[in-house]
Amino acid sequence: MPRRHLRGEAFRLHKVTIDYDKCVYCKTCLSICPWGVYEDTGDRIDVAHMKDCVCCMSCVAPCPTDAITVEEDPLYLNK
Repeated sequence: MPRRHLRGEAFRLHKVTIDYDKCVYCKTCLSICPWGVYEDTGDRIDVAHMKDCVCCMSCVAPCPTDAITVEEDPLYLNK
């Protein structure tokens, strides 16, 4: 059975966080994310399009400094 992802704010049960103390601005997450969640602001990478994230985790393991985490979003879960 194919895996399907639900997209958009209504299905956001998680959040992606970048630890900027660990991030070395290598842009790996930017180039590897198939959903365009990340944006280069010129001096750092931001999680600019969280609503498009499907929690595929493709950005987590390739990060050379383990700066990216994907966790349950407590704000959503408390609604």
